[in-house]
Amino acid sequence: MKILNDLNQEYLLKLLGLESLPKKYIDKYEEFIDYLKNEPEDFMTHEELEYDCTILKIEDDVKSDLHNCLDYINSNYEAKLACYYYKYISYIAFYSTANQIYSKVSSYALDDYILHTFTIIAPFKWRYEEALARKIPKKYLVPQFWDLSHHIHRWMRNKRTGGVIRWDTIVAYLELFPIDTLTLEPFDNSIAWHGFVNKAGQKLILMQEDKNIRKDGQLDGVNGVYDYAFTTTFSEDDNYYYGNPVDPYGVVLKDIVRLDKNEWSPLPKKDDWFLEFHVSSRNPYTIENFQASIRKGIRFFKKYYPERNFVAVRGFSWLFSPQLKYIIDENKGNISRIKKCGYTVPTATGEGNVFNFIFHNVNIKPEEIPETTSLYRGIKKFLLSGGRINCGEMMFFLDDLDNMMDNVYESSFPDIINKLKNDAQ
Repeated sequence: MKILNDLNQEYLLKLLGLESLPKKYIDKYEEFIDYLKNEPEDFMTHEELEYDCTILKIEDDVKSDLHNCLDYINSNYEAKLACYYYKYISYIAFYSTANQIYSKVSSYALDDYILHTFTIIAPFKWRYEEALARKIPKKYLVPQFWDLSHHIHRWMRNKRTGGVIRWDTIVAYLELFPIDTLTLEPFDNSIAWHGFVNKAGQKLILMQEDKNIRKDGQLDGVNGVYDYAFTTTFSEDDNYYYGNPVDPYGVVLKDIVRLDKNEWSPLPKKDDWFLEFHVSSRNPYTIENFQASIRKGIRFFKKYYPERNFVAVRGFSWLFSPQLKYIIDENKGNISRIKKCGYTVPTATGEGNVFNFIFHNVNIKPEEIPETTSLYRGIKKFLLSGGRINCGEMMFFLDDLDNMMDNVYESSFPDIINKLKNDAQ
């Protein structure tokens, strides 16, 4: 691809809104330029797009729109640059950092629709080829895309009527590795929190620094709700780590704690990996099936990705909403049981995502919610009382798998906090 004379690192990062990326990826700018010089002038040919659409079973009217999008990308330098940068990071970082970039690129003002559709479809081919190179059996490589054409249609329809569906999460759900109840994928440790483990094996998460938090312990501004209480901090010196702890149910606490480095160590470490999970509809969503899928996933990825040290599983979903305890009985049902067994961190993904997955309607009004299930009734009552819902990110550290049903993080958290307070006195 021809490199324009005025292209530089500052321009590229500003163009794509990527200034906040981890430094190790920003520093790869020169490598990206070298990579770019060897790429063809067109991001993709129409023949390549047609092939991918056939694999993904994209319907004809959607294919027509995608071909129009491709014409736009190939004729627009900045759109092409955005797509190539996403593709490059996908190669070198697998999918966690690529998803960060996707989230930025997909909101880029050129044309959301074009960048959305191509960042949904393009990664499949690269991931498929990488999996084949690892000699992963093809039975794990059958695309399971949640009826992708239907999703694209629904996104287009909502787009035209002013609705919004966040597609950044969909990229992680191109399901190449279905393992019973879950789909599990390798995921590097670019995370929005700081995890630690003490000598007794207890876990504690401190929130990422410089996050504005509301009085309810959620990120300020989610769902358009601003109720600022404090800004998180994180630092360390020779002896301690300092930061705002996160309650395992997904609430950030205002009081700062300090962790003695002789007692607490970072988890994950620099080169550790996660398994990203998505809950499929293949098997019932029970804690027993959840646990069994993780066990099988560990064996699977240790075999095919032996160079990676997997330390935890993580997932993003409405199923891990910090508000669930106000909606359903937190002591009954599979949703509550699994939610309580993990360690949850609040996210900036609001109720549009929740409504999309539960009601398939991002614009549904509280009074329009049917009362056909206890979940629907709970959500309706919560919303009508003034509540707002956001998604959560839930982790489960693999060395706690045997104690998964004991709510290890929730049960140990009060003692950890009390001990830290006493030690600080």
